[in-house]
Amino acid sequence: MTNTHEEDKLLRDAEQSETGSRRIEQMELNTAVRRGIDQGKKRAGKRRAAYGLGAGAAAAAIIAVSASLIPGGNAQAPQPAAVNASSPLAKPAAPTVAQPEEAAAGRERIEDYMGIGMSTTYSDAIIGGYMTTVDRSFEQNGFKVTLRGEAMDSRRMYLIVSVENGTAQNASIEDINVDFGEGIQGKWILGAGDYEVKPGEKNLAFMDIELDPAVEYPEKASLQFGLQPGGFEAPSGTKTAVEIPFDVQSKTLREQTETIAVDRDLTVDGQNFHVDRLELSPLGTYLDYSLDESNTQSIFSLIAPKLVLTGADGGEIGNPQFVSKFYNENTLAFESGKVESPDSIVLSVDGISAADLSETKLVLNTKTGEIVSGGGGQVKAVLDKDKHTLTLEQTLGESNDYTLMNATQFRFGDTLVDAEGVEHDMFKSNGGLRDEKEGKLIQSSEFKLGEEEYAQPVTLTLNEYWSPIEDKQELELKP
Repeated sequence: MTNTHEEDKLLRDAEQSETGSRRIEQMELNTAVRRGIDQGKKRAGKRRAAYGLGAGAAAAAIIAVSASLIPGGNAQAPQPAAVNASSPLAKPAAPTVAQPEEAAAGRERIEDYMGIGMSTTYSDAIIGGYMTTVDRSFEQNGFKVTLRGEAMDSRRMYLIVSVENGTAQNASIEDINVDFGEGIQGKWILGAGDYEVKPGEKNLAFMDIELDPAVEYPEKASLQFGLQPGGFEAPSGTKTAVEIPFDVQSKTLREQTETIAVDRDLTVDGQNFHVDRLELSPLGTYLDYSLDESNTQSIFSLIAPKLVLTGADGGEIGNPQFVSKFYNENTLAFESGKVESPDSIVLSVDGISAADLSETKLVLNTKTGEIVSGGGGQVKAVLDKDKHTLTLEQTLGESNDYTLMNATQFRFGDTLVDAEGVEHDMFKSNGGLRDEKEGKLIQSSEFKLGEEEYAQPVTLTLNEYWSPIEDKQELELKP
C-alpha cells in the first residue's frame, strides 16, 4: 500500500494527462486520432490513480508517437503498437521544430519510440536532442531492467526505463529514488507509463525526479527502486532491489538556461504572491514565487496559470503550457518555451484556490460520520462499518474541461488530533478516486480506520482541497 504522498503524486500526474489531452485536441490530427481522443475522454469519467487501487497514473486519452505525426516522418511507417491505458499522452512535435534525419551520437532517437505513448516533455526532449542514451541494465530474479535515457536541467531529471518481467506474476515498480552520493538525493515526483508489468511483458516507465536548483549535482548517480512480486493489488514475497549506476549530464543544460529576476508582486483576491524569478530551460520553464506573510487565507494553488512570450514586434512567439506545481514547493512548471530571450513575458491566472485557515481543520466524528466543522462545508464523510473505512468526498463542480484541468486534489496532513489533544498518525489510505455523477465531478479519498480508538471528534489537517475564487489577474514578468 502506498502512502498519501505517493497517491498525491499519481493523482497530479493523472490531471496532467487530462490537461495534455486538451492540448492535443487543438492540433491538426487525422480523424482516427481524434476518434481515439474521444474514446479516451469517455473512459476518463472514472479514474483511479493510487498505487493501492492497482493502477498507475491514469490517462484521459492516449496517442502513440507515429511517423505521420513527426515532422519529416514517413507516413507509410508501420502501425503503432498497442498502448496501455496507463500510458501517458504523446504530443506530436510542432511543425516549426525541425526533426533531424539522425540523432546525434549518444542521444535517444524518436524513431525508436514509435507506437509508445509519452508526455510532451519526453517527446520534446528526445526530438530536441536533450535525452542522453544511457543503456545500462540490471538483471536479477527473472527481471531485466534497462535505463534507456536521461535528461536533466537544474530543476528536474527525466528518466526512461524499460522493465521486462520474466516471472509468473505481475510486478510493480515502487520506492523510486536517485542517489547522487555525498548524501544528495533526487526526489521522485511523478510516475507515468506502465508501473505494473505483467508476466512475459516488457513495459516502459517514465520517471520525473525533482531536483534542487541550489545543489551542484555530481556527474555520477544511481537509479534505485523495488520490483514487488504480485503487483499493487496482491503484493507477495520479497521485492527485488534494482540499482543501476549511470553518468549524468548535470551541467550541460544549466549552461543553456536563462534566469530572469522578476521581483514583482501579483495580487489575487487580496492575497499577495511575490514572483521571485523565472527560469527558461530547454526542458521546461519554471516560475518561483513566495507567499506574503500578511495573507489572510491558506493558499492551495493558482488557478489556470498561463505564460505568453512575445517578440520585439509584440507578436506572440511562445505559449508554454502549464505542467504542474512542484510538490510542496512554490514553483510552477511549464513546458519549454522553445525560444531564446523573449522580449516580453506575461503571467496570467484565473484566480486562486484558497480558504480561511479555520477551514483547513476538518473536525469529524469517525463513529458517526458527522462533520463538525472545516472544509468550507464542502466535504462529506461516508462510513462503511462493515469494511471499517471512512471516505471523504467533495463535489468539485461541473464535470467539464476547466474543472478537470484545474481542480486540486485532497491532500491531508500526516497526523490527526483527538478530542483530548493526543496526536496520532493519520489513517492508512486506501487510495483516491475521481468520478462523474449526474454531470458533476466528485473526488474522494478512502481511509482504513483500523482498531485504534480515538476520543471523539478528531481533527484532520486539510493541506489542500478545491476552493476556487475567481479573480483574473496578470503580471508582466519581463517588460
